[in-house]
Amino acid sequence: MLIDILALDGVFDTGLAAVQDTLAIAAELGREQRGVSAPLLTRVVGVRRGVTTANGLKVPTQMASALSRPDVIVVPALGAKTPQTLAGALGHRDVARAGALLRDRQTEGVIAASACTGTFVLAESGLLDGRKATTSWWLGPFFRARYPKVVLDDGRMVVRSGDVVTAGDRLPAVGADRLGYDFGRALVVSAAVDIPAAVVDYDGSTLGREVARVGAAQAASGTRDYRNTA
Repeated sequence: MLIDILALDGVFDTGLAAVQDTLAIAAELGREQRGVSAPLLTRVVGVRRGVTTANGLKVPTQMASALSRPDVIVVPALGAKTPQTLAGALGHRDVARAGALLRDRQTEGVIAASACTGTFVLAESGLLDGRKATTSWWLGPFFRARYPKVVLDDGRMVVRSGDVVTAGDRLPAVGADRLGYDFGRALVVSAAVDIPAAVVDYDGSTLGREVARVGAAQAASGTRDYRNTA
């Protein structure tokens, strides 16, 4: 499986890193788990060569339009956290260019996924029109007003609607109910774990649940080495 991580200017630093880390866990577990034959590969792509994160870090990206078709494209959260700052971020020309890319990928049969405010990027592209979706709970009213054609269910952690997967932002206690695991009381950005897990699990394999379990343990312990938390 080939997964593109679409990083835009102003991407949320933790959101991008967590998606990368969780997919790296999935790749390594996939190599060790029986029944997972296809390797999991990731690329950080963009609509320009290189982006700057919300905290000012420079991230190299490959031009998505020049690359082969992926199986999945994931949009991490943007660094904007309020309706006012998010409205400004969505007016960036890169968001419009990302929308064109996402629409092209959909016509090619690519699964689209987003986490937290990344759902706004999907909505801007029109891919969510007539579909169910979720996003960060405190932005629900803003989302509904801006995208009346989208059926927002911000009471759910992860929403799958056809070939589109969206995730909101919750504490692990909510995710535990859905995944059937006791994640404890540690604070974690659940969408950063759930979206990669849901994507990996899209074909019905058991790998997605294992990724969620290890990813949550990793986040709760504060270590980047998943082997110390399994």
